[in-house]
Amino acid sequence: MVAKVEIVERLGERAILLPKLIDEGLAANDRIKIRLSLLQEAAAQVSHPGRAAPSIERELRSVALNDPIYSATVSGARPIDADTFMAPGAELLATGMADDLKAMLEPIQVAQTENAVRLKTRLEAILKALPSFKGDCVSHDQVARLASARSDEDSLHRLVMDLHRELNVAAANASVEEIDGAHVHGLANDDRDRVRAFMRGLNRTAKLAFGHPGLATTAGRSGARLVIQNDIGETDAHVLVVRIEDLTATTIYTDVHRLRSQFFMSLFADESIAWSSPAQQQSRELAKGESFYLMSGAYQARDAADLDRYLTLLGSRIVFLIDWNKARKALQSFVSKAAAIELLKGAAEREDGHRAFLELGGADLVFDAVRRAAAGSIAYGVPLDKALGESECVAFLRHVLHSASEGLKSGRSTRFIRDEIQADLSQRLDTAEATALTAVLRHLGLTRMLAGMIATAFEPEGLPTIAERKSLAQRAKQLEGKADRLTVEAREILARAQRRGSDLAGGSGGERNGLLRRSGVSHQSRSGKQSRRFFGRIAHGARGDRPGLRRRTRARCRGRPAAS
Repeated sequence: MVAKVEIVERLGERAILLPKLIDEGLAANDRIKIRLSLLQEAAAQVSHPGRAAPSIERELRSVALNDPIYSATVSGARPIDADTFMAPGAELLATGMADDLKAMLEPIQVAQTENAVRLKTRLEAILKALPSFKGDCVSHDQVARLASARSDEDSLHRLVMDLHRELNVAAANASVEEIDGAHVHGLANDDRDRVRAFMRGLNRTAKLAFGHPGLATTAGRSGARLVIQNDIGETDAHVLVVRIEDLTATTIYTDVHRLRSQFFMSLFADESIAWSSPAQQQSRELAKGESFYLMSGAYQARDAADLDRYLTLLGSRIVFLIDWNKARKALQSFVSKAAAIELLKGAAEREDGHRAFLELGGADLVFDAVRRAAAGSIAYGVPLDKALGESECVAFLRHVLHSASEGLKSGRSTRFIRDEIQADLSQRLDTAEATALTAVLRHLGLTRMLAGMIATAFEPEGLPTIAERKSLAQRAKQLEGKADRLTVEAREILARAQRRGSDLAGGSGGERNGLLRRSGVSHQSRSGKQSRRFFGRIAHGARGDRPGLRRRTRARCRGRPAAS
């Protein structure tokens, strides 16, 4: 979360974080009081070694101070000399106190309260004088000064009390409220309509996250503009900020994945948005100074209704960014990167999404369907897009994304959804084989048609005229072209079937295209020279050559080369 806060601050929208900063400041107030109490109890334990050390486990848990060393800070305190003692964890306590003081001051500065400047000056002085307790060595005088409530000198204790009081003022002025799930503060009347429009879209598709955390939204006034911010899941640096001023909505989006940034822009291809190119940035809070990408896009609305329409669309698209990269990689197990991204884009446009697909196993969901539906049909190691064909594989994965989403939304059992996906794959495999047989039958039909045309032309009554023979030759070449295209189509289908281990191909090894051979269809088209010579004889042959033409026609119809 620290990285997200830093990103929003770098975007110049600290005010939008005020509710969160107030909560963190109040939590810091609770922590620093426990830290100071630990030091006071440790000092008392050293001064009165015979007393039983008080239990503070419940207090530690209440403020999430879970380091085991704090359990021994009091019970393990031992004197060094008359003025100093050793308290386990004291050095960590000093570091934590400094962090807590800064966390308390942060929302006061953002809210710009009346005493913000004075409190900052006091805090800087206290931090400068704050002991480090190096080596867990503490003096009784240091503890007394930290906890002092004397009015004639400042102390950590007095500063904490004043910061707490000012925090309460900032919280009261913020007047945090909730609008359709968004935490908002300081809004004008028109701002509420804009927030409702954004949340209308967000809430419409939020269910497609299927339990994944994220999508928390805050909104508030920052000067003359309304600012809406969404966390988009739990990934560091994955933040969306929308600045709305008059009828202009400027979306600022940050992401560690450049591809996902480009995908996000593509979701608004039909909108007139002026996008900037994703610019690479770095964050000190991200692991190892990891880079992230920042981009912005401005939409100029025609009127308030158009602005609300756009904000609804924008809110509805955010859920499709959660786990996007994981879904892309899962789909790339079966199709190319470009095809995987297009599948995810289509799933977003249909409002199916990809989270259901991942919830049901992602790539394993598809592998399970292949294992159950295609056992004996797709050989081990054969890619699905090679077995089905690329376009059919994409169609199948599109169905998987849709079935998974609809199934989980409708409350169907995972077993039912898996069976539905398996049945669809089985049907697609059967369809591929039926398509091959259809192509073969159409090829045979064209062959029979051609044979009938030629046989009619060479009836005993006599050959037709030269013009009629030329027309017959032209028509015969057209039929041959169709037949050749069917041959190529059937070869491709059978090649895929052979790669997935199907018996449809008719044997193994050298018996490729066995079904085509058994059907009398050659796996190679006739050579152009041979075809031209054959059909040329029809167009220009003499009456005396009728027996030879009949013989060659019969040979052609049987799929054998005709002797010249």
